[in-house]
Amino acid sequence: MAVQTEKRATDYAGTLDGKKTAILEAARETRGEATEMMQAYLGDDALQEIVDWALPIQEKHLETVRASSLDLAKEEDALAPA
Repeated sequence: MAVQTEKRATDYAGTLDGKKTAILEAARETRGEATEMMQAYLGDDALQEIVDWALPIQEKHLETVRASSLDLAKEEDALAPA
């Protein structure tokens, strides 16, 4: 998704006469600043703490969605006319 967004934005920037280079330079600078800010405020320890907290929740959510999807499919199959 992010790759597609970047490609579309870059393609659009190419349609702006004489502005593509300036836009891409500003985007690179902004990306660098955001990365530095993330590292400064989150650090490796804080980021790992977030991952350790969030990953089990997301894994449980995925498991629940898969199981529920199978249950719904079985119910629909049972209700389908023969």
